[in-house]
Amino acid sequence: MAEKLPSEFIRELEFVSTLHEQAVCNKEKCREFSETLSNLLVRLEDMKYYRTADRLMSILINCSPKEASH
Repeated sequence: MAEKLPSEFIRELEFVSTLHEQAVCNKEKCREFSETLSNLLVRLEDMKYYRTADRLMSILINCSPKEASH
């Protein structure tokens, strides 16, 4: 059964998605994306949305833009 996220989280995920699009070759946006997604991840875990939190963790682990990693 799929998790039903509150609408506030859907809006925040949409915002983070927009940040990710802007983060290409922009280390400040990349940092903001990572921090925002990390904070959202913690909140989701606190609310016991573990499957969604796992997906966000996977995104954070796999997101390593070359420009921002220096």
